[in-house]
Amino acid sequence: MNYLPNRFVALVLLFALCSGCGKHHYSSPIQRGSVQSGTLVVSWTISPGSPNFSPGPPQIGDNTLVLHVSDGKPLADVGDADVTGQVTNSLTGALQPETGRSQGGGVYDVPVHLPLQDKYTVKVTLERKAKEDVSVSIPITVQ
Repeated sequence: MNYLPNRFVALVLLFALCSGCGKHHYSSPIQRGSVQSGTLVVSWTISPGSPNFSPGPPQIGDNTLVLHVSDGKPLADVGDADVTGQVTNSLTGALQPETGRSQGGGVYDVPVHLPLQDKYTVKVTLERKAKEDVSVSIPITVQ
């Protein structure tokens, strides 16, 4: 018996299976957007895990909301804000607010815990000296 064709087929199948190893395959899209309040613009993206995340859709558990905050005309980065994020949804209500961490250049990381598969709203509040507090709502869906 000649096992060479069977080995060849097995190697081809193994290669085909492993060619996707290490790649991220997401069933839902990466979520990002931008919201505006007056002259303040908040661009955002959310990804699973810690601030050193790989881009991907939000997941059940710990996620990171990354904000880029700018204000004025022309737009300038806002690096002096105190940022908090509070997650709410119809099943869990309001969760404990989380404090954002400035990364410089108007970028803030806000830890966000999403306990189950559902639609959420993250209310982000920005407090700045000598400016009125601003809150924006960011919709997040865990599929």
